[in-house]
Amino acid sequence: MSNETNAATPPRRRCAETSITQNGRTMITLRGSSFGGCVHSHIASLRGLEEAPPPPQLQAIFERGHAAEAWAKEQLKRRGVKFIEDASGFGNQSQLALFDDLPDGRLLRLAISPDGLCLNAQGKRRGVEVKSFSRGRSYDEFVKDWTKNERYAWQFSAVLHGYRKRDRAETGGVLVPVICDKVEKMDEPFDFKAPDGTRWRFELGEVVQVEEPPYTKEEVLQRCKDIVAAYDSGEWLPCEGSKYPCRYPHKAPPLSVYDEAAIAERFAAACAEFDAARREVEEACVDRVAFGGKNVARCLEQIVRLV
Repeated sequence: MSNETNAATPPRRRCAETSITQNGRTMITLRGSSFGGCVHSHIASLRGLEEAPPPPQLQAIFERGHAAEAWAKEQLKRRGVKFIEDASGFGNQSQLALFDDLPDGRLLRLAISPDGLCLNAQGKRRGVEVKSFSRGRSYDEFVKDWTKNERYAWQFSAVLHGYRKRDRAETGGVLVPVICDKVEKMDEPFDFKAPDGTRWRFELGEVVQVEEPPYTKEEVLQRCKDIVAAYDSGEWLPCEGSKYPCRYPHKAPPLSVYDEAAIAERFAAACAEFDAARREVEEACVDRVAFGGKNVARCLEQIVRLV
């Protein structure tokens, strides 16, 4: 019998934002769900640009991922895994955070939303992260060496350091891959039916145990500082390579990041060149009568003014 579940579409949140704390301090927050991904998105969000809605293909992957996470945790519970914290369902996730001070007095915060915390068979604490894959290359690469996926490596490092900071206890991790196969035949069982009618069957992949995060807490916070430094400098870093389209628009940097005096100087020089060119055309057209001389002169002057 089919076990059909419905995945709720998560509310949209900014991946980076600036706020004022209760004591009046400026705080820059980066979201862990986007951490380790395209730096352009963080910078664009800090500058107030709105994130475009995800394209249908990407939204379908999000919905499938949320359903796969809930399914995987049920499977783990049936196998005797005890969850201390279970974040099944968007909006129920525990909030972890890493903080640091920026040189100019601002506060830096990396907000982390883990998938859950459990105890393994040996009674050791394990932060849980569920990842869903279509069967094939991406899953094979994950099993071979998941740390080569920079986004996974940065995100899970942040999760483990967040738990260790909050609970002051050693916490390892467990990465739980879910292989997703599309169900084509109507009489085949399935685990999730997407809003578009696509049916999926889930299978637990090879679970990965993580004793130490790939990146230290200091490296995680330094990456955050590098993002803020790029934002402060006025840079617009290019989008990093991804099979998914960037959901933030690209705009030219604001005028304030340029040398205004240099801009004014170049503008004055351009005006002088324009005036010189106009005078040269006017002198060349004086007393010309051939080919409708006055009309030619008048047209040339109009062209120069337009240029």
